[in-house]
Amino acid sequence: MGISGVSSHLKPVPKATCPGCRRPVALLKSDRCVYCGTAIGGPPSPAAPGSRLPAEALIALEPRARTVSSGKVWLRRVLALGGAGLLVALVIGLCMKA
Repeated sequence: MGISGVSSHLKPVPKATCPGCRRPVALLKSDRCVYCGTAIGGPPSPAAPGSRLPAEALIALEPRARTVSSGKVWLRRVLALGGAGLLVALVIGLCMKA
């Protein structure tokens, strides 16, 4: 069978992006971008039937990029490693007494 039996991967279809904010185009009953308000052009598209949220709520629900300093990340890692080491030492200590 070999490699010829493996189906080829489908390439993803590129999505339209807003010229102002470069996010994927999201239109709600107007020809303006929901996120930045830039005019997209073209006919207005109706809102999705399941989407009854206002534009402000959609923007608020968008995931935000979290910026955590690398010092805090390394501190968490060191504390987790220390805690795991103490837990392993406790289990091994209890096993050695028996």
